[in-house]
Amino acid sequence: MPAPQSGSGPPPGPLAPPPAQRGRTGLIVALGVLGALCLAAVVGLLTGLGGDGGRPATDGESAAPTWPGTSPYRTPDRTAAVVEPSSDRGPVEDVTITSCAVDPATGWPSAALTLTNSGDRTRTFLVGVEFLAPDGVRLAEGAAVSNDLAPGRRAHVTAAALVQLKGAIRCEVLKVAVLPGS
Repeated sequence: MPAPQSGSGPPPGPLAPPPAQRGRTGLIVALGVLGALCLAAVVGLLTGLGGDGGRPATDGESAAPTWPGTSPYRTPDRTAAVVEPSSDRGPVEDVTITSCAVDPATGWPSAALTLTNSGDRTRTFLVGVEFLAPDGVRLAEGAAVSNDLAPGRRAHVTAAALVQLKGAIRCEVLKVAVLPGS
């Protein structure tokens, strides 16, 4: 019987254990981080709406951005002015909530939305959604964005929150901000 040639046969020493099976934890963590980054970007866009057009602030003005329909100007005498928050929620009639649920795997709430551009120009939509307990207590908030939606077109987007919830929830549109498209 011929001797085995070098390089053939099993390697010397104990057999290596089979590779460990990976769970979905890494995927869930990666998606969570990606979702958090997207949510932070959306919140940054929502809080940066209605700026001053790039001009510097002068005395008596604030350079802080505001929501559309509110004024970025403050009076010099801050004790005499009472600033009321804007009650304008934007064109909420252009947003339809098509589903509202908690994902059974992650526990994260989400709302599927249909946006309709009823205007006559291309627009970008920023939509804030709140997730409520059945008794109306706010449990979390989420946001969705649709860029450059043409007139008469619809878009399907999802607003989600990165907080774990259990049980039944309700979803309501908080605010809709509309920007001109590019």
